[in-house]
Order: sequence, then C-alpha cells, then structure tokens
Amino acid sequence: MKAKIRFKNLDSLRGIASFQVYLGHLFVAIPTLGYLVYHIQGMPLAKQLGSIPAHLFLTATPAVFMFFVLSGFVLSFPYFHYNQSERKTFFPFLIKRSLRLYIPVVAACLISLLLKHFLYEDKYFQFISWTKEIWKIDNIWGSLKKILCLNMTGNKINPPLWTLEIEIILSPFILLITFLLKKLNRLWSILSLFIYIIFYHTLVKCGLTTMVPRLAIFYYLTFFWGGAVLSKNYETILSKLQNKSNLLLFSALIFALIIYTFDYSLFFLPKELLLVMGRFEHYLYFLASLIVILLSFSPKLKILEHSIFVTLGKYSFSLYLVHQVIIISIIYLFTKINSLELIIYASLATFLITILFFHLFEKPAEMISNYAREKIKAFIK
Repeated sequence: MKAKIRFKNLDSLRGIASFQVYLGHLFVAIPTLGYLVYHIQGMPLAKQLGSIPAHLFLTATPAVFMFFVLSGFVLSFPYFHYNQSERKTFFPFLIKRSLRLYIPVVAACLISLLLKHFLYEDKYFQFISWTKEIWKIDNIWGSLKKILCLNMTGNKINPPLWTLEIEIILSPFILLITFLLKKLNRLWSILSLFIYIIFYHTLVKCGLTTMVPRLAIFYYLTFFWGGAVLSKNYETILSKLQNKSNLLLFSALIFALIIYTFDYSLFFLPKELLLVMGRFEHYLYFLASLIVILLSFSPKLKILEHSIFVTLGKYSFSLYLVHQVIIISIIYLFTKINSLELIIYASLATFLITILFFHLFEKPAEMISNYAREKIKAFIK
C-alpha cells in the first residue's frame, strides 16, 4: 500500500474558501459595502473596476462549490490510489464521516441557540441582508429537530449549515461513484459526469423533483462527482503539469478566476448574456473550482503549502460553522457599533472562537469518529 498523502494545497484551498465565505457574510451585512459581495447593475465604471479584486475575496457562493469538489476529490482518493475496498469500508466510512460532521454541527447549533437566548431582541439595527433573518425563530425546538434530522436548508439557527446537509446525505453516494469510476477508463470517467448531469436534469424536466422535493439534493452530486473524476486522474494530471510553461499556467488561473467572479469581472458583457450565464452560474463555479484544484498541484504554486494557508485550512470547518453566529452576536452585543468596528470586533471574536471550537468540539469529534470507525471495522471482520 502506498504511503498516505496529505494534500496541503487542498487544505489551503479549503481554508481560503472558508475565509471567503466568512468575509462575504461579514461585508454583505454592511449597507455601504454589500455591493462588493452581490453585484448591482448600473454601478459607475470606476466602482465596477474597483469592486472586481475585492469581490474575489468576498465571494461566498462560489466557495461553497469549491467545498463540494474538494470533498469529492479527497474522499474518493483512497479508493483510487490506496486500493481500499468500497465494500469493506462502506459502513466504517459512513460512521466516521457522519460523526465527524454531525457532532460539530450539533455543537454549533446549541451555541447559536444559547447566544440567541441571551442576546436576541427583535428590534431595528443598521445592518442588512441575512442579519435581519437569523434567530427570528417561531418554533425553536421544531427548527432544531429539522436540523438534527438533516433538513437544514433555510434554517435560522445557523444558516450556513445547509451545505452540511448535502455533505452528510450524499456521503454514501461518493463511494458508489468511486466504485463506478474505478471500472471506467479515463475518457468514460469524464463522460460519466456529463451523462449524470443530463440524467439529473431529465428527471427535473419530468417533474420528479417536484413530486419528491428531497431528490433535488442530488443536483449537488454533480460537483462531488467532478472532484472524484479529478481524483481518479490525479497521477496523470500531475505528470502533465510538470513541464507546463508559466504563461500557460498563469493564463489558466486567470481564466478560472474570471469565471469564478464572472458577474463582476465580465460586467461589460451585455446584460442579456450575463443573465444567461447566471442561469448556469453553479456550473461556471464548478468549472473554475476544477481548474483551480488542478493547478494547485503544479510545483509552481507551492505558495499554497505555506504554513499560513495550511493553518487556515486546519481551522476551516470550525470557521465555517461559527462565523455567522459570532457576527450576529457582535451586532446584538454592541448595539451602536459602526461598520468598521463590526469588521474589527467580529474578526477578532470569530478567529478566537474558531480556535476554541476546533479544540473543544471538532478535534474530539474527529477522535470519536475514528474510534467508532475502528470498532465497526473490527466488528465487520
């Protein structure tokens, strides 16, 4: 068996994506800065140009699709390259992954409800967007029960948890994808992704997702599938990147970043064309994520292995779980806070709580999940 690889570049990408989500949620709440996160048609040219580089750091939605692609890559990798058996590890994998994600999610929800109990007041404040809706809960126990039953979309306890519903529910299907892809050659593994996209949208056209709304979650399986295809072809990709010119790599990276922020970077395109692109925005984010992940393996992008980015990746899950709750807590705690103070106080509090949450909840959850996995493996043997 090959020695297991820890992809520092992928840890860094996950950390950067989580940081983007945090910044996006922070800045969109500020009335004078929200335009940096969500594009406003008809902005003056100078403002349009100035917002492009800022938006790259504040783009929350594309970062979520980066998470999904990264999960597909990392979770499928051992089955392609370490000769692990899907059949033998199916239940241990599910137990470990479910506990690894579920325990911190529950902890984040309980912390949010505790803070809501002491801080929440239904009153006016100057911040906007999601800050007006979070914690406005009529039935706390009903909302918590939905989250515990993996129905997290639209929840007002901790809104970012909607992605964890997807990550947990689709986990078994990642192993099914790897089982299929291992039997396909490179060309057919790539074609299988397009076949699945067509298959899913055919089901939508037939009204199946209307009849059974929960099936709509399989829309997101596309992005995990793409990550798995990339994982299967990892060694080929690595060899292809070795001798590529700096110009080619740089051009590919610029292209990916333009797609990643297309509604800002391509603002000069006709409005009708941007509207059409907007209909396929998730697939554009998907394509950009695939390119960035692929390029991250280039020896010429070693910066992603810098300790700053790797450390950010280490705490990325905890940061994702607590950031929005901490931002709203700061708003309620300091009722007359201005925008600059919010940025400073929320940043300090978020990173402090992130570190504490990591050591108090995420690490113990990882230990528990590993223990449970080993027990299940021993029982199966």
